[in-house]
Parts: sequence; structure tokens; C-alpha cells
Amino acid sequence: IDERPGREAWDAQRTSSNPFDLRGKILRIRPKPDGTAAIPDGNLFPADGSRGRPEVYAMGVRNPFRIAVDPATGWLYWGDVGPDANGGSTTRGPRGYDEVNQARAAGFFGWPYCIADNVPYKDVDFATGTPGPAFDCAAPVNDSPNVAEAPVALPPAQPAWAYYPYAPSPEFPDLPNGGGRTAMAGPVVRAGTPGGDALPAYFDGSVFVYEWSRNWIVETKLDDDGQPLAFQRFLPSL
Repeated sequence: IDERPGREAWDAQRTSSNPFDLRGKILRIRPKPDGTAAIPDGNLFPADGSRGRPEVYAMGVRNPFRIAVDPATGWLYWGDVGPDANGGSTTRGPRGYDEVNQARAAGFFGWPYCIADNVPYKDVDFATGTPGPAFDCAAPVNDSPNVAEAPVALPPAQPAWAYYPYAPSPEFPDLPNGGGRTAMAGPVVRAGTPGGDALPAYFDGSVFVYEWSRNWIVETKLDDDGQPLAFQRFLPSL
């Protein structure tokens, strides 16, 4: 969120939280046989482009990695690699987290204003080093000078479905150990779909999450609210 002149590349408000820019987004389009693309109903912004790029389905993401769609529900999952901070700061905000996100509908997922379960960063003035108030995750506003349309009122930030820092996660203690962070999500296993019958029936409906920097794959079932139950190791010998 560095808004100083010449530091535009360090201002993720210009990209991830800018509705009129395709960076820091997950896009949803329908390719057509003639090489063009249609905009399906249900994206985040109207098709006329008046409030943002109509291709945008999810915005406010930092580094979305390995997206996957549940073929039964249509819910979208992705891992989002977070910033490097080992610890939180009273003047800047929370430590770094990787996220696993679930989108049941189009939405805004917080970056660079909020992270994890909507923990806000501070609105720092980088020219003076002065920390400002915490951003409002429920009603974020992009007022960056690097956004031509600013100020732009954004949708409420959606909290992450699961998240973890470099250290072991107190919120998700069954995600194995601490260490590096390169969150990846999906697939969701469904019987009767391509590849879905390759695993035992137990895994029907399981969501897979994996971490090559920590050498593990886990799977979880969902509760009635679509939230993760226990994350369990998959093929722990590998």
C-alpha cells in the first residue's frame, strides 16, 4: 500500500483491490467457438463494466495458486500465498499467512487490506512512516492515488476458509507443523467425474490441500456449513 510517487509497483491497491484492473483476480469467462469470450451471469461486477471489469469473479487475492472447482457444488477453491512477515506489528498489522479460500459466489477476499480471518492491516503513510487506523474489512474503500476511479467502495472482505503462518497454526492445529508456505488447494473428489473414481469411496467429497514446502497433503470433509472438519494426512509415507 505504498502510495508514494514512483512506488506504484508496491501498491497492491492499484491491482488486487482495483475493480478496473485484471491483476490480483480470478477471472470467469465462457470461451466461444469463434475465439471470443462471453461473460456468464454471477460475476462480481455488471457486464457493462460500470463498476469494474466484468470478467472478475474473485478479487483482492495476492497470489492465487492451483484453483479448483467442486464439480458437485460449483464452489471455487484456491491457495493464496501470503506475505513474508514472521510476526505481527502494532504499527503495520498482522503477520503473514497463507490462505485456502472457498468462494461459493463472487466476492472480494481482502488483499491488501485484510488477511486470514479478516485481520486488518494499518493504513500506513509511507512518506512519513506514520501508521493510520486499521482498514475496515466490512466496508473497505480503495482511495489510492494510483487508481483513476478512486475512491472506490469495495464489497465486504471475505475471511479465508483456512489459513496458517510460518509457525504452527493455533486456529488449524491439524495442519501439520510449521515451516514454509506455498498453499495449494484442490481438487475436490467426486465419484463419477473424471479421476473421481480413482480413489476409494471414502474420499468422495473430500477437499484436498497440499504444501510442497512442508511435504504434506491433507484432505478434509465439510460440515453442514461448508467449513472444514479435521484435516487428515493423505499418503503420509510419501
